[in-house]
Amino acid sequence: MPPGFYPPPPSAQNFSAAYNFGIAAIVAPVGNQLGISTEQIAVASMVGQAWRLASPVIPALYLLCERCEMNFVDYQKLFFKLTWPILFIYLAMHTLTGAMPF
Repeated sequence: MPPGFYPPPPSAQNFSAAYNFGIAAIVAPVGNQLGISTEQIAVASMVGQAWRLASPVIPALYLLCERCEMNFVDYQKLFFKLTWPILFIYLAMHTLTGAMPF
């Protein structure tokens, strides 16, 4: 099912396959050599997902902005303003569940 057909919480878990199977395989061993655990790398990648849909490299966002008659910069400003609570929810939940390694 395309990500647009289900609500945001499940889509937040829908990581890019290129990251999981490409970059993550390289980042994890390098991070381990620097003293960063694989769990810390995974948590950091999840926290960063709050802002993934503001990236200017996602072509569908330009179509969305055109259809909504909104400038892409205005979209990003609104997106960042509304995404801060999501970041704090991620951080709070990771801390409460013990997934946030300090």
